[in-house]
Amino acid sequence: MLEIPGQELLREQLERSVRTGRVAHANLISGPSGAGKTNLALEIAQALNCTADLVPCGSCNQCQRIVTAKHTDVRLIGEAGHGVSIDEIRELQQDATLVPFEGRNRVFVIIDAERMSGEAANSLLKTLEEPPANVYLILLTSNPAALLSTVRSRCRLIEIRPLSPKLIQTYLEEKHGVDPKLAGLISRLSEGRLGWALEAVANPHLIQDRGEQLDSILDLMSMDYSGRLVRSGELTDRYARNKQSLIEWITLMRQWWRDVLLRKSGRTGQEVNIDRSDQIQLFAETCSIIEAGAAVRDIGATIQRLGQNANARLALDVLFLELPQLSTTTTASAVGLEG
Repeated sequence: MLEIPGQELLREQLERSVRTGRVAHANLISGPSGAGKTNLALEIAQALNCTADLVPCGSCNQCQRIVTAKHTDVRLIGEAGHGVSIDEIRELQQDATLVPFEGRNRVFVIIDAERMSGEAANSLLKTLEEPPANVYLILLTSNPAALLSTVRSRCRLIEIRPLSPKLIQTYLEEKHGVDPKLAGLISRLSEGRLGWALEAVANPHLIQDRGEQLDSILDLMSMDYSGRLVRSGELTDRYARNKQSLIEWITLMRQWWRDVLLRKSGRTGQEVNIDRSDQIQLFAETCSIIEAGAAVRDIGATIQRLGQNANARLALDVLFLELPQLSTTTTASAVGLEG
């Protein structure tokens, strides 16, 4: 059976499609970064090639080769944060004409499909319209609206919705044996993204790296304008080849200011960064609710501009000059509280 915790209706629909042999040959899986889109795509690929009676079993040779990226008939195309070129699409189209080598079906998973070049997207249309038998295309996106309407209209939309922190915490404890305290923290930090939560369990450095990024965000708040412009240039250079990583850094900043805004509004207990409650309180005591609300709005607008390919350096310059300027004592104390 497909394992899609908290998405019962979606699971039932997909399992019914597999049982009746009516899986769409062109699918578009939509959900936020870290929602588990790639995992779901691979589960569908397993279901289309599994040799057990109840598919996907996860343990047969076909399922194991797919999950370990060794299956010759299942290919992941593209890389998170990067575009998909016309040459990659042309190679896909050529491979799609070949009969399956070791399984029943060939499955092509296109990562960050919204980042396909216009030429690549238009080239893919013919294959989406008339995919060969035994060929399935699965496009992954966190922004369906950024795809060509002609591409979207030829795919079956599969939406992964955010899960509740409680559901994720229970899943991590019961299915993966995670300590309840750590499971509670990860479930809140995940913001409903099961894929991110599972990655955090497998890679403890993910939370550590996230903490270091938060410290750099707090440090930014005490900088004067010239210091902020220097930091803008440093970030632009660091993420020059991966704008998605830059967007994730700024998204973390929005998350922080949203927590401050929630605390200022008296909605204690709804914050994401529950491991930094004292720091959130310190910020909430230092800035006004108007400043916190403006910060959330300004950061959100910047994320939207970057998603529309605005100049990264200019977008950061403008944002950093708009953000509240707090005292060095406040931010140093906040970082000290974490340490």
